[in-house]
Amino acid sequence: MRLLVRIGLLVATFADASLAQNVPGPTHALINGMPNVEVLRRIFKGEQDTMRRLRIYRPIVETYIQSLWPDTSAQIPIDDLYFLSKLDISRHFFENDGLDRLFGKSEESGRIFVDNGQRQELYPTVFIRMLFIDPQDFDPDTYRLTYLQPATLGKLDCLVFEVVPVKNDAPHRFKGMVWVERTELRIVRVQGTFQVERVRLGQKLNPFRRSAAFSIRFDCWRQVIAAGLWAPAYVAIDDNIPWKAIGGDGTTDVHYRGYTFVWGYSHLGSFQNQHLQEDAADEDYDRVVAALQRDGLLGTPGNVEQSLNSIVEEIVRSSNLDLPPIRCRVLLTTPVELFHSGNTIIVSRGLLDIVPDKVTLAVLLTHELAHMFLETSASAPFEYTRSLFDYDGPEEFSGLVAARHSEDAENAAAMKTCELLKDSPYLAGMDGALAFALQLASQSSQVTNLTRARFGAGLVESGHSIHKLQSCFPSGQGTVQAPTLRLSGAYTVDAWTGKLRSVR
Repeated sequence: MRLLVRIGLLVATFADASLAQNVPGPTHALINGMPNVEVLRRIFKGEQDTMRRLRIYRPIVETYIQSLWPDTSAQIPIDDLYFLSKLDISRHFFENDGLDRLFGKSEESGRIFVDNGQRQELYPTVFIRMLFIDPQDFDPDTYRLTYLQPATLGKLDCLVFEVVPVKNDAPHRFKGMVWVERTELRIVRVQGTFQVERVRLGQKLNPFRRSAAFSIRFDCWRQVIAAGLWAPAYVAIDDNIPWKAIGGDGTTDVHYRGYTFVWGYSHLGSFQNQHLQEDAADEDYDRVVAALQRDGLLGTPGNVEQSLNSIVEEIVRSSNLDLPPIRCRVLLTTPVELFHSGNTIIVSRGLLDIVPDKVTLAVLLTHELAHMFLETSASAPFEYTRSLFDYDGPEEFSGLVAARHSEDAENAAAMKTCELLKDSPYLAGMDGALAFALQLASQSSQVTNLTRARFGAGLVESGHSIHKLQSCFPSGQGTVQAPTLRLSGAYTVDAWTGKLRSVR
């Protein structure tokens, strides 16, 4: 026992020595006289405590990445990829397992074209790593912290520290900066990259070697989900990687831009094998909507949903449409989708993010209302009795509703859309909505994962617009303006509640 005590004292002594050498700057003057050693001890201990507390969670993790043409002001995409998973933090980081993929299962889904025509491999685990600094070894023996400056994130007072590995050439170690909130010295933002293994001279001279490993810079923002617990919520990715850095001989760069959203920390488990019971007292009950909500894939109704409901109510009122009460819900995922189930219109966050204006959105919602009035539901039989994240088919999940309506149903809905818009303020937006749908289809080959619906019906299929929108004006009277298609980043998802919020 005495030997164990002595070893413990020696470990503590060496830890104090490592901490004391970590920060030469005057950190004590910024933390109410707290010694440098204590500041660092709390930062390291706080991050270790964060990882320990996060082990019980299984949040949803969604990644969308575009490969862009480098050195162009237009930032035109070449290709894109998409992953949607549920992450068991404990199993993934500490047992090397725990990623339940719903989309992005196949090896092919992790390959993305870059500007020289090659396809590079980017897998979900690449982006999962960006959620944390170092899940197991963030300590003073492995990393050195150096104070840089004070900073403010919104209303939160922070201190910024540089983080570098003690061993400069250690692969897979984080290198960058962290923002630490002053009150409890917890890390709230992480910006940097992971070191890669250096290429030796012999490897460089080998003509048959593969491209060198590379790492993408990222910017991870955290959100408080419990007292003193800051969990990863959003990762922004925008990085140019020189070809020479990955073993190429070209002069251009590989440019990746995208993001990772993390939400659903409040959903600690799934509802596998828990059969859903219809609530006879709720006339608006719909099994698909209820199950999507239980899976954490639908946003908690808030201001965004209220805005959508207002548009729908205005159109129903102006057209005297005889329909039961309609409500709108937001699918929190990126792929562009618009469909209905029962009396609920489901709009994806990706569609809201890319649609150019409210008028265009109103026309698209009206088109879906027309389908509902004509009773041309695209619903397909699907027994949604367990979590989709427990789906274990050999292929990716094929969706909840059919990919498209029949051509006759689409033509009828197009005519009905003009009729419904006749006395509404959104009639002038029909041609703009038509231009939006056609442009989305024309660019779909460059952003196949953005335009491919995953749960219901989208706007594009096989490079063609599947919404048979038509001009409501005689020839020559409408004004068509092709909008610029770009994810605006106008919305964020609350990591705990799953509520969609506008940041405009």
